[in-house]
Amino acid sequence: MSIDQFRGSISKTGVAHPNKFEARIFLPAAIGNTDRDVSLRVKTIDMPGRNISTTTNDTIYGPTHELAMGLTYADEITATFLLSSNLREKAFFDRWQEWIYNPRTYALNFYKDYVGSLEIYQLDQNNEATYAVRLLEVFPKTIGAISYSQETVSAVQDLSVGFAFKEWVEIVPSSGAAYNPISMPETTPTLTKPSIDPSLSVGANIGNFIDANDRDLQQGGAVAGDFGIGA
Repeated sequence: MSIDQFRGSISKTGVAHPNKFEARIFLPAAIGNTDRDVSLRVKTIDMPGRNISTTTNDTIYGPTHELAMGLTYADEITATFLLSSNLREKAFFDRWQEWIYNPRTYALNFYKDYVGSLEIYQLDQNNEATYAVRLLEVFPKTIGAISYSQETVSAVQDLSVGFAFKEWVEIVPSSGAAYNPISMPETTPTLTKPSIDPSLSVGANIGNFIDANDRDLQQGGAVAGDFGIGA
């Protein structure tokens, strides 16, 4: 690749910047709508990855290799929030956790009633969304501690929250920005079941085996009669 080709690629698609993002947190339907102010307070967040779980194929001669078994995701992702002076953001997640598990009655709510969703957007230089994912079945698993110190005067307090989720899916940004995902087939190729000769089936083989045994017994009886056995 020449330097001109590299420059042409950069000028065509630009580059992604880590400070160009947006996150939107959606509460469970049983609680109500999302709090936009809390979403605007997101300081840092991780867009989750994905892993193909594998098993080693060691039943062959020669070098072993990995076989795909399924998809796995991280246990949780972490986000940090800039805190208001009244710690309103912390109270928001405290209430959500208390909706999941009541610390006074020890009652546990139903799963479908306490999971929400979370969307993460990559933005371009014009703050237009160019890529987005939606985390499904999300809830705040961990609310971090808040540290205090007399040594810091100008520092801003923030809160770390760990979100558990089931999986994530790619979504089309709603901003109208150019969105050109890589085209891939939606389903795996159809596997054709090989045809099997009915004469080679287990049932047919057993029947043939029984018929052959019957013939052998009949022939054996005739031969025994010739020798005067069983008379």
